Amino acid sequence: MWSTFLAHELPQVVEPYMNADQDRRAVAGLSMAATSVLLLAEHNPGFYDAVGSFSGCAATSTPLPWEFVNLTVDRGAPGVMAPEYVFGPRGSDYNRHNDALVNAADLKGTGVYLSTGTGLAGETDMAGYLKNRLIGAGVDPNEASSRAFFNAMTLQAEGGAIEAAMNACTHDLMVKMRANDVKIDHAELRNVGTHSWGSWRDDLKLSYDKVFKQALGLDK
Repeated sequence: MWSTFLAHELPQVVEPYMNADQDRRAVAGLSMAATSVLLLAEHNPGFYDAVGSFSGCAATSTPLPWEFVNLTVDRGAPGVMAPEYVFGPRGSDYNRHNDALVNAADLKGTGVYLSTGTGLAGETDMAGYLKNRLIGAGVDPNEASSRAFFNAMTLQAEGGAIEAAMNACTHDLMVKMRANDVKIDHAELRNVGTHSWGSWRDDLKLSYDKVFKQALGLDK
């Protein structure tokens, strides 16, 4: 029902209201949503002109990616949420239908932007960078120091592990796409970067500049 809402019901309401071009569309998502946007494009061939998947894991039906997904959903609802509530029981027909790696061939004809870091800490994952952002937002410098240190440790440990897994997932997707002659319009493969907004803010602009603008006919 959620996929039907996003791909069919919501556009019918939003596009006329915004006086949008109803013949051209793009969709992007990060983390868990990076899997969902791939599935939206795969399940609705021709509906989206471009898709952007930032730090996602396309696979959902095989053991190791399943554990990656489990770690991610457990962060949001520990002990409550599980992958099968989103993608169906692992290995089931419904689960494979919701495996963007299995269905990668259905991305043919869609502009594709992929991105991932390696899990190694980058500039935006460092305590000094985070402290300066907090101070710039009006946080007391002493409080900013302690918060920045804690946030940096979380990003580098937990966010680093998750992004390393997403890096493996992204490379698996690239291999599957190439094996099926599906064009990868741009892959932003960073040497560093954790599972965090530091990279995703850049992806918002890069995906538009590198893929979406041309796919939507806005580069003229």
